Amino acid sequence: MGDYGRLLKNLIDATGTKLSLVAETVGYDVSYVSKWCSGSKLPSKRSLPEINAVLGELFASELESRDQTDAFRKEWHIRDKNTDLKTVISRMLTEAYPVAADTAGPVTYAEQHLTRILTSTKSIHEFFYRDIFRIILECEEPVDILCTLDLKRICTRLLRQRQEVDFHPDYPVNVKIMASAQAEGRDLENAYFLLGQWNTVSFDVYRNTHNPGMNMIVIRDHLAVQVSLDADDRVIFAAVTRDPEDVKRSWLKVSPIFRSSDLLVRGMNSERFYDRIFRADFYAAEKYKFLTSHGFEFLLPESVWGSMVRSVKEESGGSMKAKMIKRLQIMWEEIFENSEVDFFVTESILSRYLEDGEILFMDIPYHMTAEERRLHIAHVLEVAHRNPKMHFYLIDEENLPLARNMFRFSLFYNDRILYLKNAEHYCGTECPEGPGFYFVLSNTLGSKIGDLLESYKSGPYCREYDAASLDKFMERYGSMVYRMIDLS
Repeated sequence: MGDYGRLLKNLIDATGTKLSLVAETVGYDVSYVSKWCSGSKLPSKRSLPEINAVLGELFASELESRDQTDAFRKEWHIRDKNTDLKTVISRMLTEAYPVAADTAGPVTYAEQHLTRILTSTKSIHEFFYRDIFRIILECEEPVDILCTLDLKRICTRLLRQRQEVDFHPDYPVNVKIMASAQAEGRDLENAYFLLGQWNTVSFDVYRNTHNPGMNMIVIRDHLAVQVSLDADDRVIFAAVTRDPEDVKRSWLKVSPIFRSSDLLVRGMNSERFYDRIFRADFYAAEKYKFLTSHGFEFLLPESVWGSMVRSVKEESGGSMKAKMIKRLQIMWEEIFENSEVDFFVTESILSRYLEDGEILFMDIPYHMTAEERRLHIAHVLEVAHRNPKMHFYLIDEENLPLARNMFRFSLFYNDRILYLKNAEHYCGTECPEGPGFYFVLSNTLGSKIGDLLESYKSGPYCREYDAASLDKFMERYGSMVYRMIDLS
């Protein structure tokens, strides 16, 4: 028996904890916990911190319920009275693991039940909020997932789930999911928030027209789940299989219903996006709506355009990006002078831009100096006066239901074409996850999302500004705005 296994068994005995309770608490089968105790198997190193933390809390709770905490500390020679017992026990297990790890192979979630039937609320919750993510995170290759559950039915729960799950996979995670073509208003808003909250995952969304109601989730080569939902879209039954042949058959059964002709939304990288957006003549329309999630990349002064060109030329492949910047400068100057343009930005995003000067021009992060931000404001006011069809909408997301910190994707729309940009893919991470862009292939869906933006204008959380009201705003608050810039 290794040190980890011996310690675990001694802790179980000393606290009087049943092996079945230990297994249920950590989410593993009793037979595998028994193998941990014998040292023939061990938890995977990746799962170890979570398992040890859970075990520490369980054993400490058991001791406290029996009023044996002081006796345990004395018997086990624990002199550190300032650290809570659950932390001490967790640390003991962690320190014992490396010695045992040299002589025993790890146990991963894949070695657990091949097939399970989940009916209790607790087992269903633990599977969908913990186990399924553990499976994905333990994968050592890109992960492909098919989900025939309608996005509309599970969207709210996925948003709530994201707040409870720390999910940063080491490999790309690609999900194909169904969505109702009849989605409206709040459903579309939730879907937008969902893409932003789960922006480390790449979703391809398909029209739900060929799904015979099978309600399945299949992780290729790893897992298949079939569920039943109640009238409130809660999972009341789940059949889970890890059997390789069953998983393979499930994938072959489900994948044909995801037809390319039904594709509504597609994730893509920068190169593919640029080719698509220019071929689609996005900048040949007469009306535009822009929602920005990272700074304000529009209406830049001439000096900033030149500075961006010089900075990208120093990078590998920079000459191509420099040409793109110059091409877009010409296009944007034309549309912002003559077209009907609505800009949407939240108060928090605008404040952050004034303070840090960070923008994301297409897929190029750029830091604007304090002076460049001052010139930017002046240029915005100048262009707004020349184009009376230009309006700005400031959103107070604190008063918009569900929206706090939810505007994670910039949105570009021209009454025909809609695309979204994942700012966090390009800013603030050494290993970008998720797609750089989403392209909405359905004109009908794009129009509905455009209508959703239009509805924001009349909301009590939204304030409209034209050139005249921008002047009044700057007369009243200009000194504060410039102080924010100068203090950065």
